[in-house]
Amino acid sequence: MNFSRRNFQPRNRRLIRRSGRKLKHAIAVLASVIVLGTILLLASVATEQREASEERAWNDVDNLSGAFQEQVGRVLDSVRGAIALLKPQLIAEGSAFNLVDWTQHVPEFATSTVQIAFVGPDGKLLATSLSRNPKPLDLSDREHIRIQLKGDHKGLFIGKPVIGRVSGQPTIQVTDRIQDADGKLAGIIVFSLSPEFLTTLHRVVNLGKTGSMILMGDDGVVRASYGAWQKSDFDFIGTTVPELTAIVDANPSVEGQYRGNNPLNGEPAFLHWQKVKDYPLFVAVSFGESEVFAVSNRSAVMLGALGAGVLVLTLTTTLILYREISRRVQREVALFDESRKLVLVNDNLQRRHRRSSQRPGPAGRPDYRLSRRPDPQLAPKTLLGFLRRQRPRFPRR
Repeated sequence: MNFSRRNFQPRNRRLIRRSGRKLKHAIAVLASVIVLGTILLLASVATEQREASEERAWNDVDNLSGAFQEQVGRVLDSVRGAIALLKPQLIAEGSAFNLVDWTQHVPEFATSTVQIAFVGPDGKLLATSLSRNPKPLDLSDREHIRIQLKGDHKGLFIGKPVIGRVSGQPTIQVTDRIQDADGKLAGIIVFSLSPEFLTTLHRVVNLGKTGSMILMGDDGVVRASYGAWQKSDFDFIGTTVPELTAIVDANPSVEGQYRGNNPLNGEPAFLHWQKVKDYPLFVAVSFGESEVFAVSNRSAVMLGALGAGVLVLTLTTTLILYREISRRVQREVALFDESRKLVLVNDNLQRRHRRSSQRPGPAGRPDYRLSRRPDPQLAPKTLLGFLRRQRPRFPRR
C-alpha cells in the first residue's frame, strides 16, 4: 500500500513531464552538434579548396610571367646581338650595305622582325630589308629617331608602337646609334618588331575569358597585349595604363604581384609582373578571378546543397522525435492519472471493508450487509424467508 501511494503521488506527474523535457533537450543538443559540425566541416572544405585555387593561380601567373619575360628578353637580346654585328659593316659600307641579302642569311629574324632599316645622320632612310632601292623618307620626326639624333640616350631605345611608314604595320621600334671611329654619328639602325610575334605563349596557354598578357614600358605605354577577350592583339597597343605603372612604382623590385582589377578590362584578377632583364620594359600576366575560382565555386555550391540536405534531415528527425516524445509523455500522464484513480478507489474500498467487518450486527452478530464475503449459513437469502423465520410459532391443537 505504501509503495503504491509513493508511486502515484501528484508530484510524479511532474517528473514524467520533466523527463520528457530532458529528453527533448538532449535531442536538441545532439541535433545542434550535428548541424554545427556539418557546417564547420563543409565550410572548412570549401575554404581549403578556395585557398588551393588561389595558390595555384599565383603559381600559374608567376610561371607564365617568367616565361613571357624570358621570351621577350631573348628577342631583345638577339636584336642587340644583331646590332652589334651590323654596326661595323654599316660603318664600313654605309648605304651600300644590302640589308635584304643579310636578313635572308639570318632566318631567326623573319618572324619577329618586320624590317631592319638604316637611317642617315640627317634622319633620312638609307637602306631597308624590305627594298633594295628605298625612297629617302624623312624619319627625323619619329620619336625613336629624334632621340638618337640628339644623342641624349645611350644604348638601345625601345620606342612606343607606331604604324611604320615603310611597312605599314604596327611595330615596336628598337634603335641604336652608330658612331664612327671619331665618335661622330654615322647613322641609326632600326629594328621594327612585330608585337604579335614577340611571344607565342598566348597561343598555347589558356588565359581564360578575362586573363591577359601585357608588355609595357616604364612610361606606362602598352607595347603589346594578348587576351582571348580582345578582338585583336593590336587593341591596346600605344595606350597608357597609369594604374599598372603605379603598381610597379609602388614595388621597386624586379617582380611583384597584385590582386585587384585588370588594368585593361577592369575585371577582378590575380596579376604578377616582372621586369624584362635590364630593358626598360616589364611584363604582366593576369588570370581572372571568375576562372580561378570556377571549380571551387562549383564545389562550394555542391557542399552547400549537401549541408542543406543534412540540415533538413536533422531538423525533420528532430521534429519527429519531439512529436513522439510529446505523445508518449501525454500517454504516460494519462496512464498515471488512471492508475492513480484506480489506486485511490481500491484504497477507499479497502477502508470500507475494514470498517464494515469490525461493526457488530443484530443480536451481537456481525453485520454481513456490508461485508465483502458474508456467511451463506447466516445471511438470509431473501426478505420473505427472513420474515418467515422471525414469526412466532404456536403449538398445534
